[in-house]
Amino acid sequence: MQSLFRSKGAAFGAFAVAALLPSLALAAGLQPHRAIYEIELDGTQVSSNISGLTGRLLIEWTGNACSGYRLQQRLMMELSTADGGQTVQDLRFKSWEGPDGKEFEFDTHILVNGQQVERIFGISSKEGQAPKVIFTEPAGAPPLRLPDDVNFPTHFLLSLIEAAGEGEKTFSNPVYEGSDVETHFLASAVITQSAEDDTVLKNAQMTGAAHEDMQERTWWSVQLAYHRPDNRDGLPEYQVGYHLYENGVSSALKMDYNDFKVAGELTQLDYLPSEPCAP
Repeated sequence: MQSLFRSKGAAFGAFAVAALLPSLALAAGLQPHRAIYEIELDGTQVSSNISGLTGRLLIEWTGNACSGYRLQQRLMMELSTADGGQTVQDLRFKSWEGPDGKEFEFDTHILVNGQQVERIFGISSKEGQAPKVIFTEPAGAPPLRLPDDVNFPTHFLLSLIEAAGEGEKTFSNPVYEGSDVETHFLASAVITQSAEDDTVLKNAQMTGAAHEDMQERTWWSVQLAYHRPDNRDGLPEYQVGYHLYENGVSSALKMDYNDFKVAGELTQLDYLPSEPCAP
């Protein structure tokens, strides 16, 4: 589930969109949908100051293979610390990605207790030049050079689904998701196909079309590790695990930030109308 799950907010680092995320009507395998996840703390290490965490994540994915793909995410979290402190974090992300994966526009906001503490706003293109990101916010941020084979969120997800569908057990590629002004990440996945029903779906409220369709969809268990390209010790910055469906829907989220872990349960799923390509 690529994009918002690398988020640690102001209390625990830079916000990001995790490439979780994220139908054949799209001519590229992605079903337009809105998904809601209930977020809670799933274990901490001794080094963590976090004693409690609850929240809600909203993901909305729309668009098509002609006009491009739009992704919106919002994560509201209330964090408690061991010293009795409480913080409300509001993490917002929206993006547009070209149908061929060569253009990417994004806008990331982080608010803490109602006050904006960070914004990352930029555009990137792989068309006819070395890929790079140009930032409008934060002011003065220099352009970020990207590898030639970098993926943006939607096309990373499409490539991951394709690899899983072909029976690949691993997949890796550089990815940039609008979460950082200093670096991209190398995302490496371990993929396991399951022939069993996804029992976590039993607790999710789904519209009729979604409920009927999801029962027939193939899914895989995916474990993604995100590495900084300049990291020499081999340890990932964070890891994301989830059940990935062939239509781009995700469930059973597990985010591991090394000193604490977060779980996300899919509680509501609505299919959104497909947008046919204009004649």
